[in-house]
Amino acid sequence: MKTIVKYLLIVNVIFFTSHSFANVFSSIGYEYSSNEFSAQTNKISVNFNSVYVSVGYLIKLSDDITLVPEVSLGKGLGKDEVSGFRYGGDLLGKEEISLDTSVNISTSLQYQTEYPLYTFASIVYSKVDYKGELTKSDLYSDSSFGIAAGLGYNQIKDLDILLTASSVEKRKSLKLGIRYHF
Repeated sequence: MKTIVKYLLIVNVIFFTSHSFANVFSSIGYEYSSNEFSAQTNKISVNFNSVYVSVGYLIKLSDDITLVPEVSLGKGLGKDEVSGFRYGGDLLGKEEISLDTSVNISTSLQYQTEYPLYTFASIVYSKVDYKGELTKSDLYSDSSFGIAAGLGYNQIKDLDILLTASSVEKRKSLKLGIRYHF
């Protein structure tokens, strides 16, 4: 798996450094995600809101198809409360869990349907870190591959609106974002 991550990073770096910046874009958006995982001896199900920023590059393969490498960084907003939480064998009762950070590296194929609409499908490598507020600990960290698909709308020059659904292991998310083309 580390080899695949290194490969995706190398591909992204090569494309970003070997092409003009005319096709570079940056995005900002809102993400709602849910996840299930085990931490300590607890089975945890959480829901989070977060914001993300990303940078990517558009590589035209044909008139209708574009390859899009992208890297994004997200930060959780707020906390989710879990009852019956055990830490070190002790029952704490409730624990507040926060999404510390999320990092996504993706490569998408984008298909231009009827202008101004386009669709895309992605392979995503995602790393997430969760923290316990009461225990002051890093509760859970996960990195794995998944898929994403979405729609883009480009009615205004250099500005897109994106809706993306993704699934990485047991983490499901829905994103709404704005992409600006430089």
